[in-house]
Amino acid sequence: MTETRIILADDHPIFRDGLRRLVLRALPGSYVEEADNFSGVIDLANQDAPGLFVLDLHFPGFALDTSIYALRRDYPASSIIVVSMDDEDQTIEQVMAQGADGFVSKAANPVTIADAIVNVLEGEIVVVDASAAAAFHHDSKSSEIAHFSPRQRQVLHHLILGRSNKEIARELGISPFTVRVHVSALFKLLGVKSRSAAVASAKDFGL
Repeated sequence: MTETRIILADDHPIFRDGLRRLVLRALPGSYVEEADNFSGVIDLANQDAPGLFVLDLHFPGFALDTSIYALRRDYPASSIIVVSMDDEDQTIEQVMAQGADGFVSKAANPVTIADAIVNVLEGEIVVVDASAAAAFHHDSKSSEIAHFSPRQRQVLHHLILGRSNKEIARELGISPFTVRVHVSALFKLLGVKSRSAAVASAKDFGL
């Protein structure tokens, strides 16, 4: 993979150092710059727009309801992934609706976090909450299904019923974009590439 400039933001030095090492192993030759506050992120980005932002959700100057949207608006070519312990469905939906390309829980193991970062940089939409992170520690699809988040199970249920993304969004009170994010995550977790294959896989396990 070609060299990529990455801005990594987290106000916990130990975690930030560990994540920097993980990123450099996953993306050899990349150039990682670090910030512990949002103004530092902006200063670095204004010097040269990065290929990737890797952000926590809780650090000085960062506002969940505006900051990701501002980065997406001002740096449209940059990828954005959030790595956070705050992995409630509502938070993830807000993050993705603002324009992030991915979310991965800090509860995930280092390999899962690294894979998520690489996949986002390669253009995929990735969501790994705590439940999905737990599923990656199991070998069988049935174990993975058992550890889907409540929202993922709801979306899968509606897929089984044959509903479109717009219909699912209306039923669950979320945006069609957020539904698309969950559907993409379900495809990845189930190891399938289509809605029909996802439905077939789910039915194999009695869902």
